[in-house]
Amino acid sequence: MLAGAKLRRDIPEDFGFPDSELFGHGVIGPQGEMHTPVIRIRENELDAIEPEFGWYLWGWVEYDDIFTDTNRHRTEFCFEIDRVRLPPTNELVIGFKPHPRFNAVDDSCLRPIRCRAGRRG
Repeated sequence: MLAGAKLRRDIPEDFGFPDSELFGHGVIGPQGEMHTPVIRIRENELDAIEPEFGWYLWGWVEYDDIFTDTNRHRTEFCFEIDRVRLPPTNELVIGFKPHPRFNAVDDSCLRPIRCRAGRRG
């Protein structure tokens, strides 16, 4: 699941990091990759952000590993999009700064893992 929004830089402590409709399902084999659904943000929207605001991307993934009788895993992530204009070309460069909240794994996550049962082997 992946979501994004323009928010105040001081995200409230009770912010719930709501889910979106951008869900994906798949299997990742050894050394494989899986890409997230696309979120489009126009360049002029990124440029027009007031200093007290930022663009944030957050999401989570739940997954099973290959080992028998292990619990399901969960990873939550939240990043602020960092943007800079490079002189003299005015090229827009973006980076992703981890936010202090909603970045965790398994039992440290803000939300519980949905399926706690061990894998069937």
